[in-house]
Amino acid sequence: MANTRQMPKLDQIMSRLAGRFVLPVAVVLVGALAIVIVSLSEMAGEVNRIEDKLTARSAEAAVQVTLRRIGQSHRDYALWDDSVRNLYGEVNQDFLYDGFVTASIDAVFFDSFFVIDEYGRDVVGYHFGDRLSESTADLYGPELAELMEGLPRDGEAYAVHTGILQTQWGLAKVAVGPIVPFSEDYEPRPKTSRFLVVSQILDQAAVADLGTDFQIDGFALTDPASANPRSIAVTDPFGTPVARLEWVSRELGNEARAEISPTVFVMLALICLVMIFLLFVARRSVREIERKNEEARHYATHDELTGLPNRSVALTTIDDAITKREGGEKVAAIFVDLDRFKDVDDTYGHETGNLLLRRLATLFEECAGNNLLARVGGDEFVIVVADRRAIEVACSIGWKIIEALAEPFTIGGRTISINASIGIAVADTIDPSGEELLRRADVAMDQAKQQGPNRFFVYEPFIDTVRHERLELANDLREALRNDGLALVYQPIFDAMTREIVGVEALLRWNRPLFGPVPP
Repeated sequence: MANTRQMPKLDQIMSRLAGRFVLPVAVVLVGALAIVIVSLSEMAGEVNRIEDKLTARSAEAAVQVTLRRIGQSHRDYALWDDSVRNLYGEVNQDFLYDGFVTASIDAVFFDSFFVIDEYGRDVVGYHFGDRLSESTADLYGPELAELMEGLPRDGEAYAVHTGILQTQWGLAKVAVGPIVPFSEDYEPRPKTSRFLVVSQILDQAAVADLGTDFQIDGFALTDPASANPRSIAVTDPFGTPVARLEWVSRELGNEARAEISPTVFVMLALICLVMIFLLFVARRSVREIERKNEEARHYATHDELTGLPNRSVALTTIDDAITKREGGEKVAAIFVDLDRFKDVDDTYGHETGNLLLRRLATLFEECAGNNLLARVGGDEFVIVVADRRAIEVACSIGWKIIEALAEPFTIGGRTISINASIGIAVADTIDPSGEELLRRADVAMDQAKQQGPNRFFVYEPFIDTVRHERLELANDLREALRNDGLALVYQPIFDAMTREIVGVEALLRWNRPLFGPVPP
């Protein structure tokens, strides 16, 4: 009887224990588990969304890089004295074959090209080394004409327009621009430009290579009407979608959740440790995303070959330095142009030229010290100096570069000597823009180049004045030639002994409007 009376008490104790401890703990654990599951799902979804946004940026950067590459290939072939010499008038077939047709066969830089004359007519075209009978209008459509809008046609200025077009061979990246001389002293210069069109098929293999370069999984072309959210549109010069680039998400968030969810379910007692592990995995995922973002920003602001900052970074640095400088601080731009680098590139090939540029970039970084070094053109570099003694520091860097280039380079068993012309411009009392300061440094570099190799010149305002006066004088003289503004006069030549006329000297006279007679 005593035992039967004790049983209800035991049941009551167990019930209280269940109500006061086990049940709350179970509710807490279940709630914690639910919170963890929901949190993991939300985190995985957000990481996936962030990853998709960054991958979209990488895809856009990949498109820009591939267009920049075809544009650089166009520049190498169109901004070339030999191209002007052999592609204007009657085309030199031997040069065309050696320089262009073989390149289209290899298809490293382009697989098709056209030469268009001054009147917009097709002169010659090749595709993978085969002569084409179709016209550019047939092959590229009206999008090519849209791409050519706004290009200079004066036979001197160079520019290139790039785009992705739907052609008879499929999707292709296309570059078009005028064929003009590289050398400033090239004569005779064409009066009206001929144009070079180069293109390269943008197929699944090419897109897959881009995906490998930019670490984009499953990077592929698809129909422009595709509704895949993990894709970006590819448009032609009219803005019409011609394709989409899609990719396969790596779903880093889902991977993280898959790794840790079993642990959460099995080891509820260690839920806090699991949360710490989740945070660690999330942190690792975010770091990966940040790394991709940094890579995308790096490609947008740095030169692909040398890894140096590009022209936009140099301009931003100059503008910021001018805006933020304190009293007495000056900003200097050092413009370095390699002399006859085109000869090295043509003689030894692009690979040797690229190796030389990388070596020079390292050398210039050593000379620049803590100052910004940027590559602003094919063989052009800029160093930005912000210092109270900016002019002295800039001149010191200029001397360092000249002295460093005195030693030849050994690349691939070849000994290569290279010179440089250096221009320096300083913003001291007046605040020019970054573009203006670079222009002045470029003008000073031209003055240095005229004086011979391995020299530097500091910009002075009179340089622009003299250039403007020469330009006005040349324009007035051309006008005089067109309008018969020159007159011929004769001056007798006397024999000093007999004082008889023994000859006549013919002299050309010019009565320049607003300035009067021009002296000899």
